[in-house]
Amino acid sequence: MPCESCGDDDGDLASVQRIYLVDGEADGGRTTVLDDIEGWCFPCRSLYPHRLVVEGDTGDEPARSPNA
Repeated sequence: MPCESCGDDDGDLASVQRIYLVDGEADGGRTTVLDDIEGWCFPCRSLYPHRLVVEGDTGDEPARSPNA
């Protein structure tokens, strides 16, 4: 099954929820977490903001890319 973010057939997929960052807010920005669970490869998990889904539940804190 290919990565649902980039389409690569890496094979090392993890279940994540996509996070959108909203710039320009007075409080430094806010995030929106999508309800959909997607399978992402390691490179996409390294680059893009997401929340890792563990055993059918979501983590407490969103994972962030080093540049976010």
